[in-house]
Amino acid sequence: MKRFANDILDLEYDGDRTIVFIPSISFDGLTKKYLIGLNCFEERNLYYLACLTHIKTRFVAVLADAVDDAFIDYCVDHVASARGIDRASLRERFEVVRVSTHGDEHLSRAILRQPDVLENLRAKVRRAINPIIDFWLVSPEEIQLAALLDCPYYGLPEGALQFDNKSNARDLFREIGLRIPRGEEHVSSPQEAWAALRRVAEQSGADEYLIKLNCEEAGKGIAIVGRESISQPFDAFLDLIKVPKSIPVDEFLQALSSQGATVEEFISAPIKACPSVKMEILTDGSVRNLATHDQVLSGLAYSGSRFPADESYRVDLIRIGYRVSEAASKKGARGIVSVDFLATKDTPDEPWILWGMEINARKGATTHPYYWTRWLTDAAYSADTGKLTCPAGETVYCASEFFSDPQLHLVAPSFILDDLKKSGLDYQHRSRSGVFVHMLSSVQRFSKVGATVIARDSAETDRLSQAFSEQLKRLADPYRSSLDNFPA
Repeated sequence: MKRFANDILDLEYDGDRTIVFIPSISFDGLTKKYLIGLNCFEERNLYYLACLTHIKTRFVAVLADAVDDAFIDYCVDHVASARGIDRASLRERFEVVRVSTHGDEHLSRAILRQPDVLENLRAKVRRAINPIIDFWLVSPEEIQLAALLDCPYYGLPEGALQFDNKSNARDLFREIGLRIPRGEEHVSSPQEAWAALRRVAEQSGADEYLIKLNCEEAGKGIAIVGRESISQPFDAFLDLIKVPKSIPVDEFLQALSSQGATVEEFISAPIKACPSVKMEILTDGSVRNLATHDQVLSGLAYSGSRFPADESYRVDLIRIGYRVSEAASKKGARGIVSVDFLATKDTPDEPWILWGMEINARKGATTHPYYWTRWLTDAAYSADTGKLTCPAGETVYCASEFFSDPQLHLVAPSFILDDLKKSGLDYQHRSRSGVFVHMLSSVQRFSKVGATVIARDSAETDRLSQAFSEQLKRLADPYRSSLDNFPA
């Protein structure tokens, strides 16, 4: 397939190109079954609209039918205002291809089973100038789809699809000398997990240990095992494994046998943080730093992020990020690569200890806030300081997919957008700050919405986040009152 310059997907690329974005959330297993609103993630990534700043760019977004037209209009309006693009010109070079999906079916699978959709996309690619596909993540189905469309894609090649699973990530961390928790990789059965945990517990004084499935995400593939449970006979040990809420233990153990796992000690410390670094491995194998974040966790599951990561370890994150991504590049990895860490210390005056935890080779939950913020504010990123600076000054943001209220599903998504604009909380192009919404289709299905909150400092992002949460509650209040009047 034809090779392209490294910057063909950059905002400032001014040559002829057609970006075909297929945000297929092609997870399987426990993540697909138990991560609520998974398919809604695909609508977070329309930031490529900003590339239409350049007249030689065309953008084709392949989206499920469930993505609300009001949300697409919302993104178009903001990008047109931010980038100074005439809306008519933008619409002329932006096309949405709708795909019907069944249940929790992801986009690539839906396209592959619909010959008419596949042929429609193939025709668009044939007519396009310098077409390139960007996926949310790359699995065998995305590779098959790119081949059928006869179009190059940007991301992991076939030979590197498994480099970031939990076991292989620990292998890579060990290769480069990065500190990792005591543990063992490539565990392939519950019996092996039990035996491996016993060996690890002999070397570690930890009170708790983790079983981490190789190919699950968002905390859905992590089980906790107490120290006392490990010493029990095997059958008793199985009964004492604590799996994520709503996931049956038998399903977790079946997934362990099918995809493998790591086991490791649970690192406990008085002071802890969960930072990450986002890197990009370009088509020629060179690497660059995009961002650092502090992740917000609910238990062991991701619930949000803050940019940038704490200054006290930010430079170290970037330095290690280069080491990890350069090693990953040699294994064939390409595209976005994020590395998650655990940062610990016993007292405030001590230096941080950074532990390598896992690698994610996909767009992930910290990618869209970064690109939306950078391209809406016209900010420049410094890989030396890890800061974004726009014409209004230093830019920070926080992001979450969990702005929610139990009755929010009764509020029309378009009404949420209208009210956001009237309230003044919506992103303001003059001040380059405010609330930018995403995942609007999750409102009516799951009573929640996502947002990136952009400001000059973290105190202001906290204020805006709280105001947005209160606004959603006010919108839901009338429905709550009417339901309270129904007889039991």
